[in-house]
Amino acid sequence: MKRDGDLRSIFRQRLPQAQWSSIETGATQGGVPDSEYCFDGGRQGWLEFKNVQGWRVNLRPAQVSWISRRSRLGGNVFIAARRNDDLFMVHGDHVERLRDDGLQGAPWAVQFTGGPARWDWSRIERALTI
Repeated sequence: MKRDGDLRSIFRQRLPQAQWSSIETGATQGGVPDSEYCFDGGRQGWLEFKNVQGWRVNLRPAQVSWISRRSRLGGNVFIAARRNDDLFMVHGDHVERLRDDGLQGAPWAVQFTGGPARWDWSRIERALTI
């Protein structure tokens, strides 16, 4: 499985109504999330995709800093973590708690089991566009 749990391609496939932009800024600015999205009506945000084996989510200091600051400024940022066939989405407001306490300690915006075909994509869209 890919480093991001194949979440980037899964989200694009399951939410085609959004415009997706892949972000690759490692050489110019660290910490920017993997993807930016925009739904109808200008409902926009950022997603950092992670594949995890246990409950810990590996976040680099630059990622925590970027996500935390953007969230404090009112930006819509999520960390989507795939653990086997489970999906956990944590809002950027809780990125420091996610870094420190893992998925067991951070509040989830949504959580689904059973693999991408069983995840509730309409609920995921609602969470992304709040």
